[in-house]
Amino acid sequence: MMSDEEIEKLIASAMLFDEIGSFEEAETAYRTVLGKDPNHLVALINLGSVLNAMKKSKESEEVLRKALEIDSSVAATWFNIGKTLRDQERYKEAEDAYLKAAKLDSKFVMIQYNLGNLYVIQDRKKDAEKAWKKSIKIDKNFHLPYYQLGILYNDLKKTKDAIKMFRKAIECNSQYAPAYYSLGVIAGKKGEYDDAVMFYRTATNLDPNNSEAWYNLANIRYDSKQLDAAEEAYESALRAKPEHVDALVNYGGVLSDLNRFDEAEEALRKAISIDETLSAAYNNLGNLLFHTGRKEQACAMWQEGLRHIGSGDPVYRLIVAAIANLCT
Repeated sequence: MMSDEEIEKLIASAMLFDEIGSFEEAETAYRTVLGKDPNHLVALINLGSVLNAMKKSKESEEVLRKALEIDSSVAATWFNIGKTLRDQERYKEAEDAYLKAAKLDSKFVMIQYNLGNLYVIQDRKKDAEKAWKKSIKIDKNFHLPYYQLGILYNDLKKTKDAIKMFRKAIECNSQYAPAYYSLGVIAGKKGEYDDAVMFYRTATNLDPNNSEAWYNLANIRYDSKQLDAAEEAYESALRAKPEHVDALVNYGGVLSDLNRFDEAEEALRKAISIDETLSAAYNNLGNLLFHTGRKEQACAMWQEGLRHIGSGDPVYRLIVAAIANLCT
């Protein structure tokens, strides 16, 4: 028989496992508690949350429903049910659960934040905006709703508002890499490349696995003919995401420009093996083969490309022209 003190120590250990992402260990600890006390409310609620994080949404819902039978007045239970129902794409039920949680605890900031996320999935942008603004009213130093508002405003072409929100997110959390990345995207679209590079570099310093920041940084370097810097950035993008096909295609272009044709060919063939509809890879690989004296292979590669890409693709016409001019 476990004492109350032993149970509380086990709960504390489980919560620590949960916090660091060791979900299996957390699950084991919570189930051990429930083996001794099947109605331990905290263990049930937290186990439900852990199971949902492990993508076991049906099992999570079952555990959380049991918690509701014991006490239906706990906001955290309804909140976690909302999360597991959202993951099951039962959006109306998820919304109802979040709203019940909000009635029970109006200061629970994550409820309004998750509601906003739920609404935006359903393209309910106005409702999402309202929910995120409510979460900011609850906690003005919470960076995530600012960031989500920035994404929303950027999608709505409200660039100034988007920049303001991304900067606010950084003000609240200076280590939040996605906000710097998003500012880099906006700066790049405005042609402010020095600023874009600064934001992308900050994003990659904070999160070396941000493949898109590396990729966009590499593109700027490539466009400005900084081939060595571009090569390094594409390689970083591919370390973060080895199957990043656009990075592979452009990496192949850089290697080709550096006269490293075997490596360029390898990158382009890998891109095609990942996505056989990748028109730029067929076009670029055909060009590489042709310019390295392998005309028959080049023409065969272009013909292969035409079989896999649609006629509406702008590159389709380039390949047709290459075949007409070079393969006769």
